[in-house]
Amino acid sequence: MSRPYPVEASGRQDGVADQHGAVAVKLACIAARGHVDGPELARRVAPEQAAVDGMDGCEGLGRRGAGAEEDHDREHYRYDQSIAELHKEDLKELLPLPTAEFDCARYEVYSVNLWGKFNIGPAHTYSTSPKHAGGRVTVKITSSKVIPLDENQRVITEHPRLYGNSKQEAMDWLPYLKLLSRCPAALKYTGIYEMLPDPLQEYLGKQPKSECGHVLRVLSWITEHDGFKKAVESVNEAVVRNISGIDSLVTLHDYLNQNHVQERMDIEGRNLPELPPVMFHGELYDNIMQSNGVK
Repeated sequence: MSRPYPVEASGRQDGVADQHGAVAVKLACIAARGHVDGPELARRVAPEQAAVDGMDGCEGLGRRGAGAEEDHDREHYRYDQSIAELHKEDLKELLPLPTAEFDCARYEVYSVNLWGKFNIGPAHTYSTSPKHAGGRVTVKITSSKVIPLDENQRVITEHPRLYGNSKQEAMDWLPYLKLLSRCPAALKYTGIYEMLPDPLQEYLGKQPKSECGHVLRVLSWITEHDGFKKAVESVNEAVVRNISGIDSLVTLHDYLNQNHVQERMDIEGRNLPELPPVMFHGELYDNIMQSNGVK
């Protein structure tokens, strides 16, 4: 059975049902009952007494919060039911939340050029993978990301979304390096080799054909863990130092990015105990050796 809620309690007009629908009316009634039955009612009915009791101060807020659950067992001032029972009736009227997450994105299909890239508008270019060169990909576009998907709707890579009218490009080298590491023999016969930074081209040019696949796998691993920029910096330093070995490249990368154990321990400012000095007596070893017949 419906109950007539007082209009003055909610502060809304009768036209709320026409403007927002029945759900808004129910929510407004719930909010109205909670506010008018609590501190708001006390302020409206007896503001002077509310101020005396500390209803407007931190102490009053603490008392109200601590006794809120017990207060639900009290009988409502207008209806012959407890506040807890009325609350249960209100809960039955609430609509369930959606079980599926709302996907706040749009999906569009774009053509991919021979370098594995596609354009959104005249200014913004995004990479996919050499596998999708010359084909078409579905792209998920949100307010902050551009995510190309393969034919099975799996993520190829993720890019931050580009804005503005100037020409910009978002490039993820990891899919390119992974694919090239599987077929290194075709490296120089693809347009991808010409897209690589000069230090990478120079470093790969010094490698025997049998080692190109291993080098590309190492570069993929470095890119995946530390980013393509760090990988290029390490390769550039390897070119400057004339380092060509794969193990030496990994060691150099770890050294440049401080992924190694410190050579010296920093003990300044530490409260270390005083140790007695250690004295070395070489004659003791001489005596031991002479006693064993060693001259």
